[in-house]
Amino acid sequence: MRLQPKALTSAILATLSISASAGSLTPPAGPELPASAMYGLSDLYHRLHSGAAGQLRSGPFVGPTAGPAATGFSLNQIMAVAPTLDNTNGATAAQVLQGRRFWGLRGDGWGAISGTMVNQAARSFTPSAQEQTIPAGFYDGSGKVLGDGDLTAGNIRKDVTVFGVTGTLSPPAGNATADQVLFGMSFSNATSTNLVGNMPNRGAITMTPSTQNQAIPNGFHNGSGIVVGDGDLVPGNISSGISIFGVPGNLIGASGTATPGQVLAGVSFSNSSGAATGSMPNRGPLNHTPTTTSYSVLAGYYSGGTILGDTALISDNIRSGTQIFGIPGSVIPATGEAQAAEVLSGVSFSNSGGPATGSMPNRGPLNHTPTTAPYSVLAGYYSGGTIDGDPDLLPENILEGVTIFNVIGTASSGIDTSDATAAPTDLRIGQTAYVNGESISGTRYPAPVAQSGVTDCFDTNGTLISCSGSGQDGEVRAGVEWPVPRFIDNEDGTVLDQLTGLTWLQDAGCSGDVDWDGALQFASWLAAGECGLSDGSVAGVWRLPNVRELASLIDFRFADPGLSNAIGDGQWSAGDPFSGPLDNYSVWSSTTAASDAARARVVRFRGDGMIGFQAKVDSPGLLAWPVKGGGWESDFMVSGEGMVSGV
Repeated sequence: MRLQPKALTSAILATLSISASAGSLTPPAGPELPASAMYGLSDLYHRLHSGAAGQLRSGPFVGPTAGPAATGFSLNQIMAVAPTLDNTNGATAAQVLQGRRFWGLRGDGWGAISGTMVNQAARSFTPSAQEQTIPAGFYDGSGKVLGDGDLTAGNIRKDVTVFGVTGTLSPPAGNATADQVLFGMSFSNATSTNLVGNMPNRGAITMTPSTQNQAIPNGFHNGSGIVVGDGDLVPGNISSGISIFGVPGNLIGASGTATPGQVLAGVSFSNSSGAATGSMPNRGPLNHTPTTTSYSVLAGYYSGGTILGDTALISDNIRSGTQIFGIPGSVIPATGEAQAAEVLSGVSFSNSGGPATGSMPNRGPLNHTPTTAPYSVLAGYYSGGTIDGDPDLLPENILEGVTIFNVIGTASSGIDTSDATAAPTDLRIGQTAYVNGESISGTRYPAPVAQSGVTDCFDTNGTLISCSGSGQDGEVRAGVEWPVPRFIDNEDGTVLDQLTGLTWLQDAGCSGDVDWDGALQFASWLAAGECGLSDGSVAGVWRLPNVRELASLIDFRFADPGLSNAIGDGQWSAGDPFSGPLDNYSVWSSTTAASDAARARVVRFRGDGMIGFQAKVDSPGLLAWPVKGGGWESDFMVSGEGMVSGV
């Protein structure tokens, strides 16, 4: 049979009082007082087993009405759920994420401990020619070792392997020159790439034999050119004793071959047909200077003359790919868009505008030692240089929380914190501070609940009683304490709530009766010059408050309305600090009701202060009470009946 937990506790304490001294056994209070309540072995078991908080009795001690039953827990059961020393599997601080708390089971780390494992979060690495060390710590799974879409065989030199990809890119080879490659065709050789051939493209050349030798021009012939033949090249058409291209003539011709047009006008002659008189015009001397167009030479006799030449008609003065009077050019046109400021000073070059000389300053080597201020690098060419490093740029030499050139400091500030009094509950969760030389981690949540304002206590009949030992709100007064004063009149038509940091329109009734959509528009259009405002605000600064912001104004000590005065020591009255019919009106919030999206949440300051809901349209108009800024966000539970209570 097991003893009742309370009885078993008493028995154990009685035994301990005989065998050992383990602290005072004097009860904290008489049994008729609630303060005499103590936790039992059952509370201890559940605390170890599930983390349950335990429950003290709330009234005076009442003796048992029956003997102990087989309930409760033995010391063996309690020891069975208690943590045990485990140096093999027990975690160390380095195995738990930094800032996380856990219960250490090791002999060298027993009890509540904070993890020290560095949180590397999402970290990415870019492969390079050198190996990179991956820092120890926790990675959240979203980091990467970056890839590169250009890591393909075609971008890597043949037979060279980069990260497992073997290249197929062949470097240029060969000894062809531009004169050996057809004009306009690009090619590479062993020393250069992106070359262009300049061998003339002759295409299909047709040559007609004459009395003179004709040179065959150098260049590319496409195979369709010809040396023209003539069907009249036969002996009967060739004078006897004459051989033309190996064909001997046998023609015995009449005397004279001239025709009248070949003989000067007025001059008589004979040809194979007999006597005749010449008709060839006498043109005199022919003198001509070549131009871009052909010159027509009239038929007739010329007594000489001159076709002018030009000493500048040479290949070096003619555009490459162009011929002028049979002279092929060799001048490559200047191209490019480089400007003088983009070419090193004193270096000549050409662009599409012609020859030029660079003006880019030659700065020489760039040597710099980093400081607290940015260093301006002047425009120009630098022949290398050094950005100095410093071997003392280490985390331990930098103040904790400070980052210098991507090195995060770990050094203590060295500030004397021996007189600091902050506790974890004073710091927001996730924040740290040094107190008495030790680092503490905040436990305060970012949206604490404010006090309700209630300071009195009542029995079930509504009679005022002492709050001592009642456990009522008036005794506990849990939550953030109200500042004094609660509200400050900014004397510009606005009121600051020092509890939440929100700024309210002082004239809460300025909107008059509006529906929900009208309330939203009224708040968004509000600006200085309206509703007594002289704060310089413009349209878009003000907004309709959400239900939590409105509910944060409720003072649960009062009714009709549930709102305090500016100081916070009494009930609101008109103008202190707000004006408007707040004692007889409800106010729209910007929050839509979850149970019916056609209705919106409203706060009723009349009565005891309640949160309810009302149809957005086709219902009595309510007030729109604009707010601006942002601050503390309270926690409330809203029932379907519209009642509000603190959580």
